[in-house]
Amino acid sequence: MSSSSNVKATKTVTFKSSCTSTGESIIVKADEDLNVDSSGNSKSSFAFGDKYYFRVFKTSGISGYKITKSDGTVTPNGTGKTVTITESIKFEKSDTAKTSCPITSVNSITWQGTDLGTIKKSASREVTSEVSGVAVGQLCYESSYDSYYITVQQPSNYDKEQNAGYEVLIFVDEMSAA
Repeated sequence: MSSSSNVKATKTVTFKSSCTSTGESIIVKADEDLNVDSSGNSKSSFAFGDKYYFRVFKTSGISGYKITKSDGTVTPNGTGKTVTITESIKFEKSDTAKTSCPITSVNSITWQGTDLGTIKKSASREVTSEVSGVAVGQLCYESSYDSYYITVQQPSNYDKEQNAGYEVLIFVDEMSAA
């Protein structure tokens, strides 16, 4: 058995975010559209030196943010990009429901059972229905984000024989307005 210098490690990236502004939020997620292999399938592991793409979504009240990481180099990959998101939302005896990302515009809702009528954006991460009730729907909406990627080089003290996992933490926090 020959040893290879191209070590394929399981590199895990974890995200955390923090906001000081009331009612505002920063959401950080892996970019599943760009983290793919040559066949277009989602990648589950990344070698040292590979680009790992992620998105930073922020509500409109956030004027800026800072990215800190435990290892590697973070590189901007474009700002103000738009993505179409379809997700399940729940109305719990209410006429409002929360979304996972900030809403730029609402495209459509497909009700699963009870129909609460037309949906409109009512806050950065909230929609309102015509009537109150208990319902679930598949909401399709547009959201804006900033794109980044991180690359991590193999540390000199990395144990190639163990081929252990390696974890990187990316922390995104709101910058206070001066």
